[in-house]
Amino acid sequence: MIERDLKGRFTKNQIPWNKGLKDWRKGYQHSEETKRKIREGNEGKPRSAETKKKLSEIRREYYKIHSSHRKGKYHSEEAKRKMSEFWEKYYRTHSNHFKDKHHTKESKRKMGESIKKYYRIHPHPFEGKHHTEETKRKLSKTNRKYKHTEEAKRKISESEKGEKHYNWQGGISFEPYGPKFNDELKQFILRRDNYICQETGEIEDLVIHHIDYDKKNNESINLITLTRSMNAKVNFNRDYWQIHFEMKMKKRFNRIKHKLGMP
Repeated sequence: MIERDLKGRFTKNQIPWNKGLKDWRKGYQHSEETKRKIREGNEGKPRSAETKKKLSEIRREYYKIHSSHRKGKYHSEEAKRKMSEFWEKYYRTHSNHFKDKHHTKESKRKMGESIKKYYRIHPHPFEGKHHTEETKRKLSKTNRKYKHTEEAKRKISESEKGEKHYNWQGGISFEPYGPKFNDELKQFILRRDNYICQETGEIEDLVIHHIDYDKKNNESINLITLTRSMNAKVNFNRDYWQIHFEMKMKKRFNRIKHKLGMP
């Protein structure tokens, strides 16, 4: 018989009956009272760095072989409303744990590098998608409620200037274009591309984009017609867009060679 101390805990060197048994709690759920006690018992207890590391490793290993249980699922409007009401009620009595705190420069740098590394090999999840008119209307209505003060605008501007911006490329945007990049060359590229954006198919507000982002490389195969907004978009995730446009131009020139009977 397993002995316990006065508080019902196992005494030293005693082994719990369920140790080593897999899925012994499968299908079992805590009562609301038990959940409340667990929640109150853990509230305000910070996890140690060692515990966080272990949890992170467990999750990483788990998701290598299991897909997320929420993958492909969406919250219902009722669920969204309940969650929204819950957090509104929660923050009336609790302060945000990150309030008045800021990421360090080192932390920002690491996050920036992590994001860049990720999008070099993964396309953006919203790429090629567009908001519906109804969604745009809702977003517009929501955003009109919130307006930054002039002081907040100034602080935001200062925090994202130059080297502070996460997409800072070392100031290459200030470098001059090569002498060959003149109006005559631009018109030649526009005519070659039939005055159409080669990514979106639009015909207004067109500009010439350098595929390898080198302003001095003005070979025609390195130039492509885009809309001004698309040209701004491709300044992010540059490695992905460079490969994307290089492949597009390569296929195009291969088709021309084939038509002309060139090897």
